[in-house]
Parts: sequence; C-alpha cells; structure tokens
Amino acid sequence: MSTRRGEWPTLGVLVLCYAGWMLGTTWLAQVSLGLGIVATALCVGLFSSLQHEIIHGHPFENKRLNEALVFPSLPLLISYMRFRDTHLDHHFDANLTDPYDDPESNYLDPAVWHRMSKIYQIVLLINNTLAGRVLIGVMISQVSFMITDWRAMRGGDARVVRDWLWHLPALVPTLLWLGYVAQMPI
Repeated sequence: MSTRRGEWPTLGVLVLCYAGWMLGTTWLAQVSLGLGIVATALCVGLFSSLQHEIIHGHPFENKRLNEALVFPSLPLLISYMRFRDTHLDHHFDANLTDPYDDPESNYLDPAVWHRMSKIYQIVLLINNTLAGRVLIGVMISQVSFMITDWRAMRGGDARVVRDWLWHLPALVPTLLWLGYVAQMPI
C-alpha cells in the first residue's frame, strides 16, 4: 500500500475534490444555486481527471485501492469501468486517432462525414474550436459515449453490460448524498 514518491499531492487533490463537491452541493448551493452548480461541475470535471490518474496507476501501486478511491461516482452518467476500458483501448491502439480503432478519436471517416447533415457537421466544426470544446464538447462526448455503449449492449457485448451494472452501486453513495444531504436539486 505504499505510495510512490510525490503521490501525496494526488491524494490531497482527491480529498479537496470530494470536499469541494460536498460544499458545492450543500452550503454553496444555499448561498447561490448558480455558484453551487458551477463549483459542483468543476469538481466533477476534476474528479474525471483524477479517475484518469487512477487508470494510469496513481497514487498507489495497488489497482484495487486506487479504484476504491474513486468508487463513489460523481459523474452520474459515466461508468468508471467503461471510461477505464475505452481509455486503455485508446492507449493500446498503435493508430491513435484512427476513427475506427481509437475509441477516443474525434476524427471521422470522410464517407461518414459526407453522409452527415450539414447541421451536425457545423456542430462538430464548432466543437473543434476551444470555445466549442468548452461550451458543447462535454455534451457531444457524453452523447457519443452513451450511444456507442447502448449499441454495444444491444449487440450483446457482455463486458459493456457488466461495466454499467457495476456503475449502479457506485451511484448509491452519490445519490444518497444528493437525495438526503445536498441542498441542490439533482
């Protein structure tokens, strides 16, 4: 259970992230619902970055202990196990950014692009800008992630089904907090 040198800051950021999320959903939401939502959203984004660190083996050498640190799922609509598996598949792919092999690629096959509606093409072009990534990028990524997993589940991919079923118990502590302690509506 030893940590590598320099890993304590990661644990400190994780503690601050959970504390910030709790304060955002309670005290700050009472002071100003808008500020509470912004603080909570920032903490969920930070939490996702911390999950990324966990995927890459930080802060502990023990994988189960690392994953236990991010078990309560602050991002309600992203299964950690699915994020882990698709991200590791992304790193395993020698053809990074290939639209067919890399699950995290934002590139599209030209034939697929030309079959899209002009409106969808414009949305994706906007998403390729910094402002687009900030304003709509998360929504586009989330919808794409959910559609891909839904298709995989309908196609009988047992691994995807299993990962989403494991996501349900990870939601319990978060939903209990949001339902009984938080001062902001879910």
